[in-house]
Amino acid sequence: MRTRSEVLLCILIVAATTSLLGPTIHDPVDAAVSPSVLITEVNPYDEGVSIQNVCASQVDLMGWCMTDGEGTLTFNRSTVLHPGERLTIVGEVGKNWFCSRSGTIQTDDPCITRTGRFILADSGDEVVLKVGDSVIDQVCWGGSLGADGWSGSPVRISSLTYAMRTSQTDTDTSSDWMVTRAGWTNYVFPGTSAFEASVVPFSFPESGGGPIYKALESASCSVDISIYLISCPNVIALLSSLCDRGVSVRILAEAEPLGVDISTELALLKSIDDGGADVRLINFGDHPQRFVYVHNKYAVIDGDTVIITSENWTSGNMGYGNGNRGWGAVISGKGYAGYMERVFENDFDTVWGDTVCLEDAYPDLKGYRGTLSYVPPDVPEYRSYEASVSPVLSPDNSFSTLRMMMGSAERRIYAEEMDLGDSLSPVNGDTPIAWMASAASCGLDVRFILDSSQSGGGAHVSTVNLINETTGIKAVAVDGGDGFSLIHNKGIVIDGSVWVGSVNWTATSFDRNREVAVLIVSEEVASFFADLFLSDFGVSRTDVEEGGLSFTAEVVRGSGGYAVVLRARGPAGSIFLWAVDGEERCTDVSAAVFHVSSGDHVASVSVEGIDVSEEVSFTVPSEDHGGYVIYLSAAVILLIGTVVAFFRDRPSGGYGDMGWRSGR
Repeated sequence: MRTRSEVLLCILIVAATTSLLGPTIHDPVDAAVSPSVLITEVNPYDEGVSIQNVCASQVDLMGWCMTDGEGTLTFNRSTVLHPGERLTIVGEVGKNWFCSRSGTIQTDDPCITRTGRFILADSGDEVVLKVGDSVIDQVCWGGSLGADGWSGSPVRISSLTYAMRTSQTDTDTSSDWMVTRAGWTNYVFPGTSAFEASVVPFSFPESGGGPIYKALESASCSVDISIYLISCPNVIALLSSLCDRGVSVRILAEAEPLGVDISTELALLKSIDDGGADVRLINFGDHPQRFVYVHNKYAVIDGDTVIITSENWTSGNMGYGNGNRGWGAVISGKGYAGYMERVFENDFDTVWGDTVCLEDAYPDLKGYRGTLSYVPPDVPEYRSYEASVSPVLSPDNSFSTLRMMMGSAERRIYAEEMDLGDSLSPVNGDTPIAWMASAASCGLDVRFILDSSQSGGGAHVSTVNLINETTGIKAVAVDGGDGFSLIHNKGIVIDGSVWVGSVNWTATSFDRNREVAVLIVSEEVASFFADLFLSDFGVSRTDVEEGGLSFTAEVVRGSGGYAVVLRARGPAGSIFLWAVDGEERCTDVSAAVFHVSSGDHVASVSVEGIDVSEEVSFTVPSEDHGGYVIYLSAAVILLIGTVVAFFRDRPSGGYGDMGWRSGR
């Protein structure tokens, strides 16, 4: 367990080395000698402002002042800041984490003279740091019209967040700042966080979670899991067996997953907690929460291996029922595992108030009534690849990282997503669809799969149609596939890199949830997932418009006479309109059979809603003709039946993670 001070150091990432010592009183120093003091934090909800000495010599603040245009705080005595030292001035010391750190004083401290009405407006205001008439630094936020010298839009501070400086180069613009809150990690991408590792890629539902079981079985010291939903009894049985042999097991689970009955999950967690694991819930109770949801799906094993997936560890995804379409990876490398361990420690810590022990949350909770006996699955060998991996986090950097990666793409962008929020679907502006459209306009192969199986599937279909009509992106809306009924993936292939993790394309997922993804740089791993993507993608509307329907007619003979088997290439779920010599037929599969007589015939096909049609001529021989004819054998009948079954009889299956709603 990291100490509280270590956790605070992890999250207080300011470009300069920050000392957490309080202000001290020394002999006066001429402020004009080194006026290199910057405003580094503004928290209107706590009436708080931090300033920091970012130069190499000490600075005396006597005579300096801060004003919001309506009130002024003036330092009335010698108050020296040493190099790197921070001073935070708040309305009330000690009421929360921000106000209780060392180096914090109140606005009524004896070293400050307060004049006027210095009250920071939540909706928008400004703070200006001055020496005499000289402006040293300033910051504007919300609906502020800005102070003299400020350029561009104000910083956007939302409820319960505060602004923190990220740059020592002072441009007096919002680019100097980021919005954060107590308990966020504020990690940047990529920084120094690219690590060499061995990667085992796998997919759901094909794997049945096999690589996850295998990695957990190998644990000898510790397993730390941060997950939105963990409800598979076989997984809990395995973790219980690890506890029995002395492995430290810690689990951080979301307390209130949206739309999910968690009674069975809680009972399972109670059983493993009683067996020696340390189980905690995050976002429990009325305490202010750092994240809207903790939507992660990762585990750190023995400090050197990380499991990361787009899927929750439900029975369906872990080999007991119908799983979702999702991607996952087992990544071995101490550097990456150490990074993820620090993220886990930060979120697992109870210091922030929103994480509680399971027994404190539910003191009368009963354990699982079923039998917990681990049944090892039969796991085939999965190939491992050497790669460079970089962690991606929400709310820290996922949105900006995705923008950067898509902006630097040179060959291809393939994105398979469960959800697309309304604010992120426009084809212009600062959205993933706009970034993809820009790449497509430069000639890149850009494809997009969006799930349409859920209650909002109609809206997703409309969005995909609009994307196809207004951009160069090839997009499809997919309602299930071979062995799965729900695309729950959040995966992206960009050139020779692949993004695997839990980040949905919604504002909440990017900006307010705790989400974890990883960018894996490896041509082999990218090809593994690209092949899966293209299989799910099938044929798009754009493919048909550009390449036609690939229409064929095959004459066959059976006991009842001749027939023609018509086949065409078209998007899954399309309505195909067939005709042979004027006889019309409509199907929702890409094949049709007509009985035909001897002689010359013309067949045609079109797809409802797509302005493409094709014709083909064929000849049926007479009964005594000795030419080549394919007999309507069992193989042909099986082929047609398979096509029909694929499109009509997909498994209905369970959804596992119901986090598809509201940016989940």
